[in-house]
Amino acid sequence: MRTDLCPVRKLAEDLSRALSSVQITYPRSKEITESILELVDDISSGRGKTGHIQTVESLARMLSEDRVDRVGTEIGRMVSTVLRKHRPIFLSHIDVHYCPSGKCTILAPAPCQLACPAGVDVPSYVALVGMGRYEEALEVLREDLSFPGTLGRICIHPCEKACRRGEVDEPIAICQLKRVAFDKAYEKEAGQPLPTSHRFKEKIAIIGSGPAGLSTGYFLARTGYRPVIFESMPEPGGMLRWGIPAYRLPRQILQTEINHIKALGVEIHTNVTFGKDITYDSLKNQGFEAVFVGVGAWSYISIPVEGAEGNPNIIDCLAFLRNEHLRKSMVGRRLIIIGGGNVAIDCVRTALRLGRDEVHLVYRRSKQEMPAMKEEIEAAEEEGATFTFLSSPVRVHSNDGTLTGLECIRNTLSEPDSTGRRRPIPVEGSEYIIPADTIIPAIGQKVDMVSLKNIKGLEFSRNQLLVVDPETMETTIPGVFAGGDVVTGPATVVEAVASGKKAAQAIHGFLRELPYSEYGLLPARRQRVPVMEMHMQDRSLHTRPDMPRIDVEDRHNNFEEVELCLTPEDASRESKRCLRCDICISCGRCIEVCRDQMQVEAIHLSYVTDNATEDTDLLRPAERCIGCGSCAINCPTNAISAEERNGERRISMCGAEMSRHKLVPCASCGTPFIPGRHLDFIREKTGRDQEPFFQGNLCPACARKAGAENFGRQSPVY
Repeated sequence: MRTDLCPVRKLAEDLSRALSSVQITYPRSKEITESILELVDDISSGRGKTGHIQTVESLARMLSEDRVDRVGTEIGRMVSTVLRKHRPIFLSHIDVHYCPSGKCTILAPAPCQLACPAGVDVPSYVALVGMGRYEEALEVLREDLSFPGTLGRICIHPCEKACRRGEVDEPIAICQLKRVAFDKAYEKEAGQPLPTSHRFKEKIAIIGSGPAGLSTGYFLARTGYRPVIFESMPEPGGMLRWGIPAYRLPRQILQTEINHIKALGVEIHTNVTFGKDITYDSLKNQGFEAVFVGVGAWSYISIPVEGAEGNPNIIDCLAFLRNEHLRKSMVGRRLIIIGGGNVAIDCVRTALRLGRDEVHLVYRRSKQEMPAMKEEIEAAEEEGATFTFLSSPVRVHSNDGTLTGLECIRNTLSEPDSTGRRRPIPVEGSEYIIPADTIIPAIGQKVDMVSLKNIKGLEFSRNQLLVVDPETMETTIPGVFAGGDVVTGPATVVEAVASGKKAAQAIHGFLRELPYSEYGLLPARRQRVPVMEMHMQDRSLHTRPDMPRIDVEDRHNNFEEVELCLTPEDASRESKRCLRCDICISCGRCIEVCRDQMQVEAIHLSYVTDNATEDTDLLRPAERCIGCGSCAINCPTNAISAEERNGERRISMCGAEMSRHKLVPCASCGTPFIPGRHLDFIREKTGRDQEPFFQGNLCPACARKAGAENFGRQSPVY
């Protein structure tokens, strides 16, 4: 995603540059341009109102229609073009005080949302889950995800790596809360698709029903099309169905999500192979005006060692997973899986469920370098797999055509290279043999391009992947788009979903002849984000909940889902740990005013980008805060509030109460007006003999009145 530009900010800079130059000589043009700049600055800083855009449009029209000043005319046209092309971004700044690019700092997205390839509005759904509003949370997710229930189980969650809470203790369990939203909404029989108005008649073909193809269909259907998906396998789902074991992704969950996509109006034809049953030319002849290619990486990479080629007991990792899903066992009693990624771990844990005598995993680096998810590695060890690290295969041993073992050599690791990885170095003379009757290499996959090579005009990269425009996902053939593995090579499910979302928007623009906006796929805040009111004690919890799992002994000989859903109570507690970085932009102004100006030092936040002092202590304000409210006054996003009610002042940060103070009543009018600790603080700083303003505990209004009366008595009469 493009996150380096903001059309609002850029327009303001362009207008400012034009005004600072000597090009605008006509006074009226200069005056109008200054007015436009002032309005655009308001929008960029979050002060924009509903009528700002209409006013800017009107002023731009006045400039462009004025034939006296050529420079003014050009500026007016430029402003009108920017507004027409990027109107949703301007509206985002005004309606939900949100800059999708993050360049308007006060309106920046949260780090978790920026890290998500699909741009999911994480803070909104986390808060909604915490309040038990699961259906609303699911709707927020479905704005950007076609598979919230699936990704709530299998996502690699890059959002959690970016979570600022991780700088305090542990990241928020964002992925687990996504699952809670989906599972709990469906428990209430909610989450069913609303009828979609299919207002567009153009025919769109999608090749492949994996996460990229299904996501493209999903977002096109939500836009108003009725796309048609062609799938070569007997059931849709691609790698989600055939490559991910059921103990991680139950088939009924996947089918529920596919049924949802179909209910939106997506048509799916299975057992149809592209290049055989249908071709690009036949699709054009049937009237399809746009085509999306979402072919997955279904070919495995074999191990280049002696004795491997043509050996029938060396099994393709994906074929192994697919056939076990179909209950067609194809392996022996002693297995070796080669590799360290998630597919390798899937093969290991699947083999264990088949009751095999020995299941070894061989990886050429150490456990710390394994690219598989940490929790998956730990689960495989817990279930009984044998891990052999720092070993590389060198030879397959067979006897009379029967595989007997794998010869390996031990490795040491080099110093980290420029990418941070350590290269395995074989140790001479350290060869050894692991007995086995089946070997499953899981060292990588690639896309089979045979069906696409015959299409004239398609361009392929050096890595034999499709070349597309990185912004529009369009290939070198107009009207043909592509995404997922066929463009990136083997990648994650959430990246495939994101590519489908991006391609759907590009296809819509292509068919409607809309101007392409390079900002259109940036993260969006889906609604005005609610805050959860709580005590800071709830936010200060240091540990995230453990994901409940079925017992190890209950995992044998079955593919029941291992990980279970968090309880509503655990989900609510976890949601309260969220720092709400969509509201608090980590600017450090609260720390500055509290520490440097007031010299109270009640706020310590280690995760603040600048001005971090000590380790985060969320409970410190309750002990040291004097209730002056200076932090709230200086907060540019209203993340900190100072609210007075029932004779108390409550200082809160993103809904979490930091401190509460009893207000001292005015001796004259009786109105509570200042916290006692703040009053003591002022007296301590000014001295008890220098307190004219607070003499007798008068509120500011009464103090001014008393001062005026005193001044009148002292003034001479003329």
